[in-house]
Amino acid sequence: MKQSPANRPAVVEEMTRRRRIDTVQTALCKAFGDAVVNRFDKPWLRSPDGSDVNLRMVAASIVNDLKGA
Repeated sequence: MKQSPANRPAVVEEMTRRRRIDTVQTALCKAFGDAVVNRFDKPWLRSPDGSDVNLRMVAASIVNDLKGA
């Protein structure tokens, strides 16, 4: 019996990783509130010195670090 693509372990793992990133990104947006600006249809954290940080990349970094811990 052939497995569907959604049942393959690598696909399931990547889907879980993306859901975790979405959850962490949402939590970061709520936590930082007014410091979050939307650029390119993505949330960015505005720092006092004017540089912006992509919250999606921060969330991915957190998820990857927690996976390795």
